[in-house]
Amino acid sequence: MSAAQCKVLFLGRNGVGKSTCAAGGLGGGEEACKQFPSGDSARPVTQKATMALAGGGILLQDPPGTIEADSKQVAANLRCVEECVATATDKPTHIVFVIATDNGRVNHDDVRVVRGMAASFGLTAKHMPCVTIVVNQVPARVAGDAAFQAQFAATLAEALQLPPPPADRIHFVATWDRASASSVPPAVVAAMKRVLAYAPSAGLVLKARAGGVSISGTWAEAEAERKRAAEAQAAQQKREAEAQARREAEAAAARRELAAARSMMSSGPSVSFSFSFRF
Repeated sequence: MSAAQCKVLFLGRNGVGKSTCAAGGLGGGEEACKQFPSGDSARPVTQKATMALAGGGILLQDPPGTIEADSKQVAANLRCVEECVATATDKPTHIVFVIATDNGRVNHDDVRVVRGMAASFGLTAKHMPCVTIVVNQVPARVAGDAAFQAQFAATLAEALQLPPPPADRIHFVATWDRASASSVPPAVVAAMKRVLAYAPSAGLVLKARAGGVSISGTWAEAEAERKRAAEAQAAQQKREAEAQARREAEAAAARRELAAARSMMSSGPSVSFSFSFRF
C-alpha cells in the first residue's frame, strides 16, 4: 500500500456498475475484469488493485454494495467500506459514487444510498470537489445531450440535498452490457481515465470510526495544516537556536572578561615597602 499515492473508493448499491468502473480504471481489458469481476458486489469481499502511474500508483477500492435484503449482509458490506478506509490511511481518498438512471430519471434507490452515506460520512458542500459521480444506464438517445446532463445533475443535487460536484466530475455513460465479463465499454474506460487524472489532487481525509466512517476534511486542508505546523515548528526551533546561541555568546564573553581580569591581576607591577623603626 505504501506505493499508492492516493485511493479511489467506488461506492453505490449492488449491481450499479462499481466493479465495471473499477475495471475501467485498470484499462478495461480481460485482466482488469478479472481483478474486478462483475457481480462480486453481492459478496462481502472487497477487491483492491494498485494502478501504476508516473510517480506512484492509485489504489482502486471496490467494496460491496450497501443494499441487501439481509440486514446482516448490509452490516458486512459496510464493514468492508470501513476496511477500505482503514487501508493506507496516510493517502488521500477520492470518492466515486456510481449510480444508474431509471430510464433517464433519477433512481430513488441510488438517492437513498448516496444520501445515507453522505450523512454518515459528514459530506458537505466543501467536500464535493473531491467527489465524482458516474451516471450509467443513460438511454442512448440522451447520452451525449448537454441539456439532459445539466437537468439531471440539478435534479440529482436537489434529491441528494447537496450541491453537485464540479461539472467535469459528473460522467454520463450510456447503458452498457458486460455480459461477456471480459471487457469494459470504451466510454467507461475514458471516464475512469479522466477520474484518475484528477483524483490525486482532489482527495479527502477519511477515518474509520466505531460503527462507520467520517470525513476529517479535504487532503488539501490537511496538507496546508501540516505545512503550517511544520513552519511553526521550524520557526520555534529557529528561535530556540538563536536564544541558545545568544546565551553561549554571552557566556563566552563573560569568560573572556573574567580571564582578562585574572590576567591583569597576575601580571601587574609589584610594589615593595620598607619600614624603619627608631626607638
